[in-house]
Amino acid sequence: MQEPTSPQSSTTHAHAAAAHTLAAWRALFDAGDFAAMPSLLHPDVVLRSPLDDQPLCGAGAVGMVLGLAFSLYGRFVYGDALWSDCGRELALSFDGNLGPHAVRGIDRLQFDAQGRVVVVEVFIRPLPALAWLAHAVQQRMAQASTPTDGVAA
Repeated sequence: MQEPTSPQSSTTHAHAAAAHTLAAWRALFDAGDFAAMPSLLHPDVVLRSPLDDQPLCGAGAVGMVLGLAFSLYGRFVYGDALWSDCGRELALSFDGNLGPHAVRGIDRLQFDAQGRVVVVEVFIRPLPALAWLAHAVQQRMAQASTPTDGVAA
């Protein structure tokens, strides 16, 4: 049995505003600069992460967590974007390295009529990479909340 070939990224079904946001999303991940992230997110955006069973809500919190997680990758590359027929949802594949682990995953994005991201749902494999990510995020968050140099937070 022959494996199916991977479909190529296509904006054929993309809503124009969502396609514009996707281009900006890819650019900020390529640059590793998340300053523009809030402008791409709806104020009430929801992040469904494999690291927590509760969704995270709000553009500030979601932008911070995505930036933190991205900073832990040694390598991160987005691949194909598979659009829904309505043009406001997509699955965006990615590959990267987390510590000693090669990872593959999907970011599932939903957009509103203005092209802002309203839902981000992250899928990642393999499990040891996810465990490494969870540990690293916990360490970074603990460091961020721990006063340093005698200065109270």
